[in-house]
Amino acid sequence: MKSIRIAFLSSLFLCLSVFSTPMAEEKSDRAVEEPKTAQEYLEKGNEYAKKGLLEEARKYLEKAAETDPALEPVARFSMGMAYSIKGRWLEAVTELKRASELKPNDIMIHFNLANAYHAAGARDNAINEYQSIIAIDPGLYWAHFNVGTLYAESGDLDRAIAGHEKAVELNPRLALIHFKLGYLYGQKGAIDHAIASYEKAIALDPKYHLSHNNLGLAYLLKRDTEKASREFEKSIEINPQYAEAYANLAAIPLATGQPEKAIPLYLKALDLKPDLTVAAENLAVAYRETGDFGSALKYAKKVKESGALHADQLIKSIKDKMSKE
Repeated sequence: MKSIRIAFLSSLFLCLSVFSTPMAEEKSDRAVEEPKTAQEYLEKGNEYAKKGLLEEARKYLEKAAETDPALEPVARFSMGMAYSIKGRWLEAVTELKRASELKPNDIMIHFNLANAYHAAGARDNAINEYQSIIAIDPGLYWAHFNVGTLYAESGDLDRAIAGHEKAVELNPRLALIHFKLGYLYGQKGAIDHAIASYEKAIALDPKYHLSHNNLGLAYLLKRDTEKASREFEKSIEINPQYAEAYANLAAIPLATGQPEKAIPLYLKALDLKPDLTVAAENLAVAYRETGDFGSALKYAKKVKESGALHADQLIKSIKDKMSKE
């Protein structure tokens, strides 16, 4: 039974407008040539920040804060976002952290500071920022979802599940949350819960091929090959380019003594995704079971080239069977 393969996000983090903030509205309909007021310095600094001209942006944003200290949170926020766009995460953290100290109840600042911490490799700090958001407004489903995603990255499945369960409670109509919750339940070994979550995800979004694929894997773990086949076939119907669904579907005839039916499915998977090692490995096994030892060794060697630790054992099993026939 094959592993669940999904594109997982840090995956999914809510995206907000980079330079929009509830603290101040930028007046973009006029260009300020020579700033005279704090607001004009702020606008000029924002113009440079958007263009990626960070030194010029810093000069005007610092002048805005110096002229009117009440604008410092906005100026720090803008500078932090400019550093974020450039991928200068430590500098972004410095600016956004100061902005959050000045405006501790501003959700936008905490959100972007969390993202900067995460990008800088400080996951625990990012979690703390999302916890701050939740303390400010416990009803924001995306904050619970994102903190759950961070806990999942750290391997804390219990807290990850708790975050996603709360997100589902607050927004039960978003299919992706049910999908992620199903994946986490699967990782935890709670297969019945995983099935229920995937079924809810499919009810809300029947055209998401990964939900069908992962539901098929859950049914496979329950040894319900009929339902598993149905879901893998549905995943392929929705997205004929999704290699993993072909490989997962092939696992059923391979496991039930029908390797000749598995072979074309594994070949299709590898045609779509040549580096899908699990397909190459099982294709080698399928060829071995049909007595095509040349093809079996060909794909077993591909597995070895991928660096798989058990490739030598696979090659030995093929040669052992060859010697007996």
